[in-house]
Amino acid sequence: MKVAEKVNDELHYVVNDNKGSPVLITDSSGNEIQRLSYGSFGEGNGEFTGYVKDSGTGLLYANARYYDADLGRFLETDPIPSGNPYAYAANNPLKYVDPDGKSGIVAYNTRVAPSYAGVGPSDLRTGFDFLLLEAGLPQN
Repeated sequence: MKVAEKVNDELHYVVNDNKGSPVLITDSSGNEIQRLSYGSFGEGNGEFTGYVKDSGTGLLYANARYYDADLGRFLETDPIPSGNPYAYAANNPLKYVDPDGKSGIVAYNTRVAPSYAGVGPSDLRTGFDFLLLEAGLPQN
């Protein structure tokens, strides 16, 4: 999962969501450069769950196999036997994430606020909203 990258000698910071997908890129002053979004199975314009986009094929490389976000399926069988060897996150991407292309795990719950800076669980915002608040950026 990327947290920063150097672009034209300038450091850009990457804010990732609960699945490890980059959703916001800022400059070193915290100014928004780009906001990214994804469909449930990763349809979008970035490195869904931190997978690396293969520039030659446009597919996402998930460390163990290639993933096609438009199909919502891996193109090779799962190295760990499962019910559907091509399925992404047990066909339930709202609950599970598959960080390495081998097996799905439960994604972090983003509806419970972390308890810091005087913010408690009664503040039902997404984890992403809290990252924006901490960075002093506007929320959508």
